Amino acid sequence: MALVRSTPPVNEPTIERTRPPDENRTSRRAELIVYRIGSTAAGPRLIQETEVTTLVGNDRGVDFAIAAAGSSTAADRDHELGGIPGLSLISSDLDGTVPLIRLSGTDLGHDPGLGELRVQALLHTANAALERTGPIKFEVNQGRGQRLMGVDISHPVLPRDDLFAPFEVLSPLDLDSVGQSFRVLGTAREVATVEWQLTRGSRVVAKGTEPVRDHGFAFTVRARPGSYELLVQVTDDSGTSVESRTLAVR
Repeated sequence: MALVRSTPPVNEPTIERTRPPDENRTSRRAELIVYRIGSTAAGPRLIQETEVTTLVGNDRGVDFAIAAAGSSTAADRDHELGGIPGLSLISSDLDGTVPLIRLSGTDLGHDPGLGELRVQALLHTANAALERTGPIKFEVNQGRGQRLMGVDISHPVLPRDDLFAPFEVLSPLDLDSVGQSFRVLGTAREVATVEWQLTRGSRVVAKGTEPVRDHGFAFTVRARPGSYELLVQVTDDSGTSVESRTLAVR
């Protein structure tokens, strides 16, 4: 279901790229981590996806990744609770001790719901592109706005690590076409095992329980050609969280 996008959709925020002079103009394919918001047993949480783009020179892809995180369109249909309504322009200043992300648009200060999660999705996306952790400074409409989605941005925003989903299926993605033997990869927090089953219509054709090691899991599924649904779930104190994938086995 690799619904990663090489370019933002038509309605994505536009990007104003600002970078220092760079003599190295070599282009390269890059896979950037983007955080979306999806439903879990504990409520809406941050979920990781991947966006593919082409970067040139020393561009680390921060502006592109932030634009993707600000979009309401996700690679997985279950991860489309977020986005930044009204966002129209992005630029970044990465030279300071605290990175600065400049945003402009209409009504960015208003919280349409899930405001804290929306801002944290931008923050963690920027940090992933920069391969760092720590606070991010946001500037809205050339400094005229003091809030972003209801969050106070008069000071750098600190990252919150308690807003991530209890687990994520990183591969395959929804609507992927896979081989008759395919790997399922993901991350999990605070759980020892994940359970899964592969169904075709109402019939369960395979299932299992897999261990979580170093906050990750991986297992192989085998199936004959056809259309299937893969369900992966974890259970913790907040309840049971499920991720589903509709797959075409070729």
